[in-house]
Amino acid sequence: GISDSPFADDFVSTPAQDQLQKQVVLPMEQEVDMRSLRERDEQLRELE
Repeated sequence: GISDSPFADDFVSTPAQDQLQKQVVLPMEQEVDMRSLRERDEQLRELE
């Protein structure tokens, strides 16, 4: 079966691929977090 293939592990995910994906995804998430935090600050200032 496919699971017997030596390529199966590489296809599912190798540690290197996981690290690369995390490095790509994290900055995006951080940008979104910063954006949402700024918007929240602006809303709080408007309320005051």
